[in-house]
Amino acid sequence: MRKVEVQELRYYRYVILFNGQIKNEKAIIKISDLSELKLINKGRMHLFDEEILPVLPAIEYCLHMPRTELDTYDTDTEILDRAYDVSHDIVIMPERFIFGIHLLHATLIIYSDDCSEEIKSEVKKIKAELGAVSVLELSQDLLVNQWNILFENRVFRNRKKLKDINEQYLLDEDTQLLLPVLYTARQYGKVDAVYKSIFNTTNIFETCTKLIWNQLVHHNALMSCKDFSKADVEEFRKIYEDGLRHAEKTTRLNVVITMPGVPRRQVTYGGLASKLPNDEKKIIRLLGVHRAIAKEAVLIELPVVEYALFEKLNELEINCIRETNNKYVNKALRDIGKMLEKKFTQVQLWAVSRAKHITVFSDFPVGLAIIGNSDTSLQGYKEISYRPISPLTRCLQNEMKKHRQIHYGIQCKIAFAECVLNDEENRAIRACSNVLVSSLKKLSKENQKLQISYGETLTVSDLKKFYI
Repeated sequence: MRKVEVQELRYYRYVILFNGQIKNEKAIIKISDLSELKLINKGRMHLFDEEILPVLPAIEYCLHMPRTELDTYDTDTEILDRAYDVSHDIVIMPERFIFGIHLLHATLIIYSDDCSEEIKSEVKKIKAELGAVSVLELSQDLLVNQWNILFENRVFRNRKKLKDINEQYLLDEDTQLLLPVLYTARQYGKVDAVYKSIFNTTNIFETCTKLIWNQLVHHNALMSCKDFSKADVEEFRKIYEDGLRHAEKTTRLNVVITMPGVPRRQVTYGGLASKLPNDEKKIIRLLGVHRAIAKEAVLIELPVVEYALFEKLNELEINCIRETNNKYVNKALRDIGKMLEKKFTQVQLWAVSRAKHITVFSDFPVGLAIIGNSDTSLQGYKEISYRPISPLTRCLQNEMKKHRQIHYGIQCKIAFAECVLNDEENRAIRACSNVLVSSLKKLSKENQKLQISYGETLTVSDLKKFYI
């Protein structure tokens, strides 16, 4: 693999237009008649806007496309190791937005077939690298062709094309769980093998989990050889095998969990569907797949949350308001954990146990649960990020768009302005503050790129004089 610099990263943007109206919705919708609310929510569990349904194939197509220029050519292992959150940048918007938004940076524009003729005409005039196509024009042949065009249009001409770049299939249904595996598999020339694995398996989740695990272990083993510069093949093999054994013990996975479901009250009074509609089920999967691709993660799809879980959570919240004790809280969280555990398979529980970070798409706080023989809630010892899925339309649009990331590779300075009095009343919180400051100062000594500026700012005047 060739080495490339981080600044060579070039992101692709995919714009999807649907035939929808631009509405100026108020933040709060006042409805005095519950029957009106039930009519609005009929057939929906997580409030998905049906206007977007015609472009779902476009979203699926974009998840098969390269995310950055690095996806199209042979990339050094050390560059792959630095990847943190490499998601697709997919912008979903009503057709009329093309008259008010600058789209010159779009890589590809896809419009729904029910868009107006005016829009279809106008969109062809926009200068996008891959042009504009309708949903009906999307195909496997087009997918292969567009991957090759993006490689040919690369900024860095001396890069070597991936040998598996033409190995492309438009995956659907459960086989989409393979998508998070493919981007790294192409870098190692293993796409044909992973396709065969998924097409011949009877348990897609377990197969995908095994593939991601093996890729991560192999990658970490290779990273243990990064400083090896000799030509001795046997010595390299020994270092790799030692690294492999170490990686099998220490490697951790990223995990994405999707778990739909709403409380009984929202069904009774709000008119939400008690059964998850197939369209919303598909959308929730796309959310999970998008995030799993970004994190090279295992995607765990759990069934709909039963009402009993929400009722147990509600009971806990009410008792905490009224005053309770640690023993009761601990029991309640263990009860929630036991109910949740039944939703997981053994392989899924194994993935959670090996997780370094968990992203949860759900309206239920999964991290509160005490699972297995643990002494504390899952969020107490695992990094967890939550993505509420209601309303589902907004969740989809927020998730698919690539959000700005800042790399503090040169210098990072932290200003800590202490505003808590060091007295008896604030002793507990001040002690926590002191521990944090101590930890930050220790980190700054170990890393020259990190600087800590600390000062007591107990008055407005002190704060204005605080030196950063």
